[in-house]
Amino acid sequence: MTVVTLSSKFQVSVPKAMREALKLKAGQKMIFINTGSAIKLLAQPTMADLAGIARGASTAGVRERDEHRDKSLPTVAKRAGRKSNTRRR
Repeated sequence: MTVVTLSSKFQVSVPKAMREALKLKAGQKMIFINTGSAIKLLAQPTMADLAGIARGASTAGVRERDEHRDKSLPTVAKRAGRKSNTRRR
């Protein structure tokens, strides 16, 4: 365990041993996650890191985006039949 100090600008430095072990690079994006009692700091994965993570995943039971949209949004015909709440002067 390494202790670091929070600066007056609310910044911390990642200790060298951790930077090297996690292969962090200057300018790399980081993600802060508030768990309520602690903060998790994660390196944001790149698109290359994410490539292939779902390989072999089953798509059974997955809805198409259009199917979901059709059920949740009113149709134009339904909207056209409604009366407006605004008064004419």
